[in-house]
Amino acid sequence: MLNNLGILFYRMADYPRALAAHERALGIRERGFGTDHPSVAQSLTNLAPVLHFMGEFPRAVAVQERALASRRRPWGRTTPTSPTRSTTSARPWG
Repeated sequence: MLNNLGILFYRMADYPRALAAHERALGIRERGFGTDHPSVAQSLTNLAPVLHFMGEFPRAVAVQERALASRRRPWGRTTPTSPTRSTTSARPWG
């Protein structure tokens, strides 16, 4: 639910509220699933463009790299979704 709210705020260009929603969702998912769960990776992927549009470029890159590493970890670098996710992450709701 919080991820959806974050996406809504992102689309409305209300980046501070989007950031708060995505960070809260990420925290809940990390506590519930651990740091390497696909749901956590999705929360990170949703958070990165918000940080980008807020001008927090180094943090956006770090968050997206963490999401990509989390997605690759269970399957290695050859998982079919790894290149797709890494190249489309800048426009996740395009």
